[in-house]
Amino acid sequence: MEAILIVPIILLVVVLGIVGWGVGAYNGFVRSRNVIQESWRQIDVELNRRYELIPNLVETVRGYAAHERNTLEQITALRNQARALAGRVVGSPATSVPRSRPSSRRPSPSCS
Repeated sequence: MEAILIVPIILLVVVLGIVGWGVGAYNGFVRSRNVIQESWRQIDVELNRRYELIPNLVETVRGYAAHERNTLEQITALRNQARALAGRVVGSPATSVPRSRPSSRRPSPSCS
């Protein structure tokens, strides 16, 4: 009688082991699918962030270019104004002819 009970118990344990393995494998597949879908969602998030940053970057560059243009125009106007003022002053360094500088070398003593 013990042999009759042992065989069904062994079969029941084997069947429960197979079912447990199947459930575990299914859960692993579902987990893997969820990880893959989450990875693709993260890629979409990064692509959207990049897409939204490009117009902001373009506007920043435009603003900086306008600032640089204004600064250059102001510097040019001030330089022209300074030249005009320097041209009015008689004998100013801007209008005078540059002189040659004396040599700082001393003549070598002659050995006669």
